Amino acid sequence: MSIPPSGTDIEEKGPAARYFNRKHTLPRTQLIKVRRFGHELVRARMKLLRHAIEATAAKGQPVPLYHTFFSESCAPIAPCAATHEYLRRAAAASPPRSFIEDNQTRWTRNDPHIDSDDQKLNTALWRSEFAKVCPGCQGIGLPASDFRFSPGWVTLWHEHAKVLLRDEAKYDAAFMGWGWSKLVNGIPDESYWSTLLQHHRLPSTGTLTTYMEPGDPKTGHSVMFREQDVERLWSKGPPSFFARKFLPTPKIDAALTARLKIALANPGR
Repeated sequence: MSIPPSGTDIEEKGPAARYFNRKHTLPRTQLIKVRRFGHELVRARMKLLRHAIEATAAKGQPVPLYHTFFSESCAPIAPCAATHEYLRRAAAASPPRSFIEDNQTRWTRNDPHIDSDDQKLNTALWRSEFAKVCPGCQGIGLPASDFRFSPGWVTLWHEHAKVLLRDEAKYDAAFMGWGWSKLVNGIPDESYWSTLLQHHRLPSTGTLTTYMEPGDPKTGHSVMFREQDVERLWSKGPPSFFARKFLPTPKIDAALTARLKIALANPGR
């Protein structure tokens, strides 16, 4: 799997210095500033994908089977060996699928003033609202019927990642100009992956490898887990190999580390 992002030099004292060497991170010349909820987050992740694939090829190493995106609040809830074995089997399936949810609605079902069937029926209202959200989509052949929503913590099969990288320039301008509509409730960082996989008719699992629980529907933030949740989360099983959100506290680190030690000492637990 791809290495998650870090801009920390090996000699620096930043929070990622314990985990990443410079050879495992993007060169500083490729780092960009991002704006939350904007397409800049997509561009940053695409840089990570491109660097992971090109750096691997340059070294003559096998291409990673999958590329997974994490945030600083993600943590494993399964041993690495179990995760890799599951993904190896998934890559050998016919056809291999990316781990991406494929949702046609987000929070609209909770709003009595919005008919969540508009997207499913591809009504004139839906098409009109989508044109306001993505005025550049029509020009590049991306119809309103292909819009999907998925949390951004996706796991891409490497061939699907290559398709997205190949066509990145085509969709960049349209997603950079992304707007907002109460009916078309999505942001580039979360809609990009599922929408383009749908557009290219690339198969997805409809699930994520990162487990989350719904939180506040007004903000879209997921539930914040604490140390007492670790045992419950660990029992989720595949494909939930990671979870978010965790508080970055010593207690959480200790609880996760202790649970991992139990799993390594007693395989299958």
